[in-house]
Amino acid sequence: MLVGFLLALLTNALPSRQEVQTAPAGTDLSVTAKKVIARGIEAHGGRELLTKSRADRVRIQGNMVVGKVEVPYKAETLVQLPGQFKNTIQFNQGKKEVTLTQIIDGPRVAIWINGEKQVLAPTQTTDLRQTLDLNRAMRLVGLLEDSAYDLKYLGQTDEADQKVHVVRVLKKNMRELRMFFDAKTGLLVKTEHPVEFQGKQMLQEEHFSDFRDLSGFRRPVRMTVYRGGQKILDSSLTQVNYLESIDSSRFDPEQKP
Repeated sequence: MLVGFLLALLTNALPSRQEVQTAPAGTDLSVTAKKVIARGIEAHGGRELLTKSRADRVRIQGNMVVGKVEVPYKAETLVQLPGQFKNTIQFNQGKKEVTLTQIIDGPRVAIWINGEKQVLAPTQTTDLRQTLDLNRAMRLVGLLEDSAYDLKYLGQTDEADQKVHVVRVLKKNMRELRMFFDAKTGLLVKTEHPVEFQGKQMLQEEHFSDFRDLSGFRRPVRMTVYRGGQKILDSSLTQVNYLESIDSSRFDPEQKP
């Protein structure tokens, strides 16, 4: 049940993507997409800094919505590119404290709940792998350096009373990702991508705000997540550390957290 909640939505509806004003006729959609992303790279700290950072530890806290109840939680995420990811979430379900750990180590994945390894459905494994794919894409630099990405500029739309440029990102074995960049600042303020649960698709939206300079990186301190139009997470960044490396044993899916 907990895995189903955290990896997929509790509703079956897939809301329509918001309408985007198409680019003017004659626009080179691939070139324009790359220009938008290049500007985003500079806005978030620059290529040299973003390329240098391959390992980090992020801590957040906030509320996640279970049904109609807001549950306080805290989480720590470790990422070491290109293929290691570990996310640990702690919260209370009633009077019971729950610790959920999601791990990716190359082709190996696992989810542990209170020290017990879970049996994953194929869709849950796919969604977990998508988490790392999306994390890599949101670091932006790889979108321009890896020819496997298919980039397309979709046009402009309004998001929270601001004009944004919308870029579609496709890659083999990765679900379609749409990235929304503030037309004024170049900052990435929103992403959209589908998730799958019990054979049905839902749209997940992640909204980023309150950008601050953190060791040269321009990062959002606030994030709100919606799935199927329902808010499921509202969080704040409490700590971020940029590391030379992380001991690979910390990403072992077979090791009890």
